[in-house]
Amino acid sequence: MAYRATGKCAFNYSAFFNRHSERYGVVRNTQSNGVSGPAVLAPVVPFIMLSNMLFVLCIDRLYSFFKNDNQGYWLGVAVGSFIKFIFLYFSVSFMSKLLIKQELAQKVAQMMSWPQLATALSGGLIAWAVLKWLKRI
Repeated sequence: MAYRATGKCAFNYSAFFNRHSERYGVVRNTQSNGVSGPAVLAPVVPFIMLSNMLFVLCIDRLYSFFKNDNQGYWLGVAVGSFIKFIFLYFSVSFMSKLLIKQELAQKVAQMMSWPQLATALSGGLIAWAVLKWLKRI
């Protein structure tokens, strides 16, 4: 602890971060258009969070509305995935057109369309398997 307080740590975290951060997409990796992947997605993070909240709320509401656990859960996953997809696609399409170049906006909108529907459905499947294993469903 005394080493960290004086700044004389045995492991130099800043040197490690500077060397390895580009590999994980943290540092700006300039391409021909001068914009990196994660930096482009920064303005849409709140919309991703809201879409995930909508997804979980749909599952919760439909699961508690239906008395049959499996029917309510799977209907919630299907409806929630579709609502997440629609919300994320339109909000990101609108935001990306305002903030970034047109050709890059189309790529960002593509990333937030069908792949998000597929990951929401597969996430619901994985969550169902884990919940079954934990005997919560």
